Amino acid sequence: MFQKEKFLQQYDYGALSRDLLFTIFVMSAKIIGPPSFWADSSLEDCVKYLMGTSVIDDENPSKRLSLDNFRQECLLAFYSFHQYPRENAWMRIGQLTRKAYQCGLHQLDNREQFPMFDHNPVSDSEVEEWRYVWWCIYCLDSYSNITAATPFVVEVESIKTALATSSLAADHSSDHKSAIFLPAEIGMLWKTIKEISTHKGDFNFNMHIVTTTILREAATIHRLRTQNPSERLQARRAALEDNLSAVRLALPARYLNGARNILINESGSEHHARLICVLHLHAARVLVSIPLNPQADETDWLYRWQQSLEYCEDIVSIVKQWDSQFSSTVDPAVCFIILAALLLLHIHCISGLNSQPDFEARLVAYKDILLLFLQHFASAWSLPRFLLSK
Repeated sequence: MFQKEKFLQQYDYGALSRDLLFTIFVMSAKIIGPPSFWADSSLEDCVKYLMGTSVIDDENPSKRLSLDNFRQECLLAFYSFHQYPRENAWMRIGQLTRKAYQCGLHQLDNREQFPMFDHNPVSDSEVEEWRYVWWCIYCLDSYSNITAATPFVVEVESIKTALATSSLAADHSSDHKSAIFLPAEIGMLWKTIKEISTHKGDFNFNMHIVTTTILREAATIHRLRTQNPSERLQARRAALEDNLSAVRLALPARYLNGARNILINESGSEHHARLICVLHLHAARVLVSIPLNPQADETDWLYRWQQSLEYCEDIVSIVKQWDSQFSSTVDPAVCFIILAALLLLHIHCISGLNSQPDFEARLVAYKDILLLFLQHFASAWSLPRFLLSK
């Protein structure tokens, strides 16, 4: 949500709100450990105070919006979801998302029909900061509802906010031809990837939005198929399989390779940002492949069941490349993907479809790898500890 260099510059100039900084300090202390001068009891009191705070309730869309207030609420919603994974955390994200809609964050670049900043002009740089806030809210809405098997608040078709890019036109009245937008149709995402790959901007952040969108669609189809199966959903699933193939082919060379790409001097943090996106794609394929009704077509059911194992193995291949030192710097929601793969592998182990000792030993090794991954995250976050307890 923050552009590192600009954030540090704003910090040096004292341009950030004290409440936002306080929230960042408290959360950092809880995740990576408090400094020696901060007593645990005092830190817990600060956390309880922040969790009881809602900083956007009084925001008025008719007045100039507070960027730092929205940032703070995003951090609180993020932290609440991963440290207190209960209904209140899920509801907090829903409230934040609806507030973002009310304030027009989904229409930041709809300058003709929704001139959000006409009465309170802001620089292009600040508009770009608002874009980061919106897309972080989009991700919060996505994984909170994917895991709850509930409909999303955000409608992709309603979004007229550009992805993160440094090549926007300076004139607010222009057409922003250099801006990249998330397409309303899933089938066009491969073109978006091509644009992201060739334009200046935050490549890893934008790819995260694209792969999250694919995962949203896969989760939606899976949820609807389990609740009310129909021929239309079958066709929608088939279309998504084609779209996933197009997306994978549109990716830059070696993007799906789990190893760090030293040929382009990929840093460790860039590598792990890419790994998260690849995990999104593999998880989407898992959701698409899971068969529901063996009585309908036993041959197809068996084929798709074997496919689900293949895609779980792909997830394991990515986890094998994980460096645990980055576990405190990426979204812990990835643990839901790992848990799903772990459960599927366990079912494959006990299904008896392949009882060869070598096969069973391989699956046991895979399960151990995924379990260790979750345990690394559990050292900092309550969410994986909660998942491991189930």
